[in-house]
Amino acid sequence: MILDNFWYVLCPMFSDESQKRNVEFKMFEIMKKVLVAVACLMSVGSFSAFASETSVDSVMVVSEVAQDDFVKVEVKDLPEAVTQAVEKAYPDYTVKEAFVAEKEDGKQYKVTLVLEEEEVTALFKENGEEVK
Repeated sequence: MILDNFWYVLCPMFSDESQKRNVEFKMFEIMKKVLVAVACLMSVGSFSAFASETSVDSVMVVSEVAQDDFVKVEVKDLPEAVTQAVEKAYPDYTVKEAFVAEKEDGKQYKVTLVLEEEEVTALFKENGEEVK
């Protein structure tokens, strides 16, 4: 009903009914294509938003997996060889914390040392050899 009035007012050159329907069909096809294009653009935008969210989560997972497997131990429980190596390599430092982990080549000790405001972490093998 509305389209009939539209054609009579704005398009008087189409006197034939078949011409009018042909133009209406072409306009309908163009509108469909525009609508599909807009829907595609909106879906691409939403997919990229989800993709960036996923990549952030994957970075978090990687950082969680990358943590070491050291277990805290008492400083007094450090082997004598490690204690002597710490005293020799870091003579003025005080042992703040100690950790141990079982590695392929034996136990490994992570020692946190403090000198005034400076804090240093050093790794030692069970025999006292420092791991660089």
